[in-house]
Amino acid sequence: MENDLKKPTGGKRTSVGRPTRKSAPAPLPPEASARVSAAAAAAGAVKSAPTPAPAMPAKPAAPISAPVAKPTAPVVAKPVMPAPPPVAKPAVPVMARPVPPAPKIVPPTVVPVAARKVEMSFDAPFAKFVNIAGDFNGWEMTTLVLRKTEGVWKITLELKPGTYQYKFLVDGEWVNDPNNVRTAPNQFGSLNNVLAVN
Repeated sequence: MENDLKKPTGGKRTSVGRPTRKSAPAPLPPEASARVSAAAAAAGAVKSAPTPAPAMPAKPAAPISAPVAKPTAPVVAKPVMPAPPPVAKPAVPVMARPVPPAPKIVPPTVVPVAARKVEMSFDAPFAKFVNIAGDFNGWEMTTLVLRKTEGVWKITLELKPGTYQYKFLVDGEWVNDPNNVRTAPNQFGSLNNVLAVN
């Protein structure tokens, strides 16, 4: 009896070698049945989805080598030949027209006029000194001094031809020539004597 009877899991006793009858499950309500059907359909869809293949490791990319530049041959500059200098054309000589010579201007010959000697005299026996002044000496009062000879004061002047005004200066006072009647008024309201030398 001990070998025939074993303790089943869950506390139920089963007889060894005897098949047990499974009781039919109780019918589910319509709402629960619909939920179970939807869950079963979803589980089947998940099982039927293909399992993705494992990803293969990517091969390392080969390094890209930079292109090696070929050495360029040096450019040799061609010698530049200098341009020939321009040849100057000979200038055509310009024939100048002969210019007649200008007439020579001959200045008139000036004949120097020789000065003439003119004797001037004044009769004043009692005078101490007598001078003469006029246009011929710039009216200087002391440069021309007369000399007394036998009571008459005389002097010889060298004058060029022309007309001169003059006056005697007797003891410091202006006096007209009594021997010459030709006179001309001066700026002082008196008269000067006039001498004409030919």
